[in-house]
Amino acid sequence: MRLLLPSLAALFTLAAGCATTTMPPQFVPTPESNFQVAYTGAVGAALQPALPDMEGSTKSDQQVLITVRVLRLSATVARQLLGEAGTIGASSLATSQMEALLTAAKARGFELLTSPRVIVFDGQRSRIEIGNSVAFISGFTLTGKDHSRLADPVVETLTDGVVLDIRPEVKPHNEIDLSLAMRISEVQKPIAQTRVKVFGADMTIQTPVGTTQTLRGSGRIAMNRVLVLSGMVGKEQDVYLLLVQGQAYTPKSNSQDDQPDVIVPAKEK
Repeated sequence: MRLLLPSLAALFTLAAGCATTTMPPQFVPTPESNFQVAYTGAVGAALQPALPDMEGSTKSDQQVLITVRVLRLSATVARQLLGEAGTIGASSLATSQMEALLTAAKARGFELLTSPRVIVFDGQRSRIEIGNSVAFISGFTLTGKDHSRLADPVVETLTDGVVLDIRPEVKPHNEIDLSLAMRISEVQKPIAQTRVKVFGADMTIQTPVGTTQTLRGSGRIAMNRVLVLSGMVGKEQDVYLLLVQGQAYTPKSNSQDDQPDVIVPAKEK
C-alpha cells in the first residue's frame, strides 16, 4: 500500500488556518533553474544507503574555499524568510545577504547543525561528516563445545547526523560547477528492543528505526552567490536548508581568520 504524503505547500495551507493574507518573504532568492536537484528518502529499520560515488581528480592548482551551512528551522519560518524557495528547490542569494539571513533566522529560532569551511583543489572531492555513531545489538552468535554454550552479541553502528560529499570545478567568469550529495539520518530514540529466549537465557535484540534522506545536486553557480537548497524535511513541521558557497582561495600568511576547518590534500594528477 502506497501512502501519499501531503505536499509542503498543502502543509502550509493547513498551518495558515483562516488567514487570508500572505506576507511577502523577507528575502527574495534568485531561482537556479539550471541547478539540478534530486531527493530520495526512506523510513524504516537501519536504512542508511551509501552516497552516490563522486570520485574527483585535480584539474588545476587553483584552490577553492567551500563554506557550508546546514540549518534546521520550522517550515513556517523558512517560508517567511525565503518564500517557496525555503521549502523546496534550488535558488541563490548574494553573499552580502547571508549574514542578514542567518540573523533573521536566529531571531525566529533555528538550529545550525554544522558550518564547516573546507579547502579543496579544483576538481577534488571533500567529505564532511557531522554526527554521532549509534551502537546497537543486532543479534547474537552462538558457539559451543562439549557441554558449554556461549552467546556473543553482534554490535552494529548507525550514523545519526549529516554526511556531505562535495566537489567543485572552477570555470571562467568567476563561476564554479558544484556536484554534491548530502545524507541526513535521524535515529529514533529510545531504540526498540525485543526480548528472546535461547535455552532458557534471556537475550535482548535492538531494532533501530529512523529516517534517512538524501539530496543530490549539480550545476553552475557564480562565486559571489550563495546556493540555497531546500526540500529535506524533519520529524516535525521543520525543514533543512543547505547553504553552499565556493570561492577561489589564496592562502594568506599569518592570518588566523583565514584558516579553514579542513584542508583536503591534492591527489596525483
